Amino acid sequence: MFSRGKCEHHPGGLHRGCRHLQLCADLCRTDFGYRADADGVIRRETELTLKPVVRIFACEAGASAVELGLILTAFVSMLFGIINVALVLWTLGSLHYAAENAARCASVASTSCSTPTLIQSYALNQYNGMSLGGTNPFTYSATGCGHTVTASYTYSLAIPLIGTYSLPLSAAACFP
Repeated sequence: MFSRGKCEHHPGGLHRGCRHLQLCADLCRTDFGYRADADGVIRRETELTLKPVVRIFACEAGASAVELGLILTAFVSMLFGIINVALVLWTLGSLHYAAENAARCASVASTSCSTPTLIQSYALNQYNGMSLGGTNPFTYSATGCGHTVTASYTYSLAIPLIGTYSLPLSAAACFP
């Protein structure tokens, strides 16, 4: 039980009473609508009467929920943005890997990479990134430094609450 009466012991401690464990509270703190005067006696004060519009803005109930909603929205947007940027980088790395392997295969002149169509198919099989939507972004040419395989793909980056962006990704590899 909580005792609001005068404590015989030090306030703020738990003490054994007649039948109950008593908590002797320090009555120096003030409650809303109450104030201790110089003698330590608590008297009820009159509450300020606020207009309803002002009372809504003065009320702090639910402020933590609103703050959580604002911060959580920004945090989740950033989290999904980081995940989407990581997927873009993974796709770009996979494009580079597939282009390098296909150019290497073309320079070795194996039977699996004997024609430009087979080289493009080989590059597509080596690609392990996000789905390309049924297109083959790889091209082959035997000019310049030797066997050149290039890839170009437009990635659609969608970040919730921020927007959608089209990012052009490209990769090139050349083996003599």
